[in-house]
Amino acid sequence: MTQLPPADLGVRQNEQAQLLDDLSEATHRLEKLIQRIPPLGGNRVLAMEATKRFEEAKMWIDKATESFDGSI
Repeated sequence: MTQLPPADLGVRQNEQAQLLDDLSEATHRLEKLIQRIPPLGGNRVLAMEATKRFEEAKMWIDKATESFDGSI
């Protein structure tokens, strides 16, 4: 693992934190949008499939970002 200079490390950690915040916000918004599909007349079965696939996508996002623990 390459050691980053302290200034670069701080910038990278800030960017990682911002990315995680952005992902969290986008995730919350998309969950709410998917929940609105059936009440507005959309296909309930397909909305359930979207929810299932979205949960899988969140799992992959978690795996992709699990190294963001400050030990870059």
